[in-house]
Amino acid sequence: MTSHNTENVMILEDIEDISKHLSEFLRGYQLHSKIFYEGQSALEYCQKNDPLEIKLIITDLHMPLMDGFTFIENIQKSELWKDIPIIIHSSLNSLASRTRAEKLGVKEYVEKFNYDRLSIILSKFMNL
Repeated sequence: MTSHNTENVMILEDIEDISKHLSEFLRGYQLHSKIFYEGQSALEYCQKNDPLEIKLIITDLHMPLMDGFTFIENIQKSELWKDIPIIIHSSLNSLASRTRAEKLGVKEYVEKFNYDRLSIILSKFMNL
């Protein structure tokens, strides 16, 4: 399947097994993943590229070099990228994290491995 036939999802996840599992899950919905293992390289990609191929961003919060919140804060400053929906996929489930995410304009917050909820959210944002 070529990328022009699929919707693309940017994944930010520092644990390789989790990012691969999430990518396989998305592939089941015929979604292509662009994986980054930390926020800094993802931000650099965003600064150098238009979001034409990216329809959704799924990010962890705890990552090396740049955490998910810092990535979100930076991406929200970009006129090109600020309207791409962002989903947090994290094991952090504190009220403080959820409140901060909401203030940053994050569309959804999903606990890691809650694929039933993630399926519902994908349907909402990707017209599945």
